[in-house]
Amino acid sequence: MFEQFKMLLKPQYHALWADYCRYLDLGWQHFAQKDLEASVKYEQLRLLEKAIRRDFALKTNVLARLQKFFVAENLSLYLLLEPLQAWRYLVVDSCPNSKNAAMEVLQHAVSPAARLQMVLNGQNPSTYLPMTTFFTAYFLYYGRMQKSSFLKNIKYSEKRWYNMLNGLLQDSFVLLEIVGSKRLKFALAMELNTLKIKLQKLLKHQQSKLDLLDRLKIIVYSIIQFIIVRKRTIVQKGL
Repeated sequence: MFEQFKMLLKPQYHALWADYCRYLDLGWQHFAQKDLEASVKYEQLRLLEKAIRRDFALKTNVLARLQKFFVAENLSLYLLLEPLQAWRYLVVDSCPNSKNAAMEVLQHAVSPAARLQMVLNGQNPSTYLPMTTFFTAYFLYYGRMQKSSFLKNIKYSEKRWYNMLNGLLQDSFVLLEIVGSKRLKFALAMELNTLKIKLQKLLKHQQSKLDLLDRLKIIVYSIIQFIIVRKRTIVQKGL
């Protein structure tokens, strides 16, 4: 789901990010499937947690590569463990019956990915929450567009979907004020504005595919924001 955001990272972290996204996607797909008994999936989760906490035997496996990367970069194993909380929810109910239930699952699935992005970019903890908000908006948008079964019980109109997603996205724009890297600031502006344009298309019932004019708007908006949005300290933002 989040693999495209490798472009926010320096090239030396692209392989790590690709493996981490694959880990998230495989776990989500496996534990959301309905043709396995819950007891079997709970046991698999127990064994997976056990494997994460010690060296994984199969050295070419995604998990083994991630463990090696995490040790090399001095990253917390909790970034591998926290998604298991989301997958436990999926074992019980792969289609949450309310927005609040879905958001609780997403918090455990999305937050570690957002934190990993900011850690690899050398950013401070004040960036974790707005990045989580952005990843949540991104996940919900694409889940909605792809008619994900995970969201099928959220019976919102297009207008209500737009308002919810636009609210999350607007909260995410604070990232441009608090990230400490100019490279990351511009890359984030491009991603934020891309989702903004796509949300506008959703509201107008237009195809989500971006045309040349849309891409020009994204570039122009991003350049303007890069120039005029000034960095604020944590104290100034009250974070």
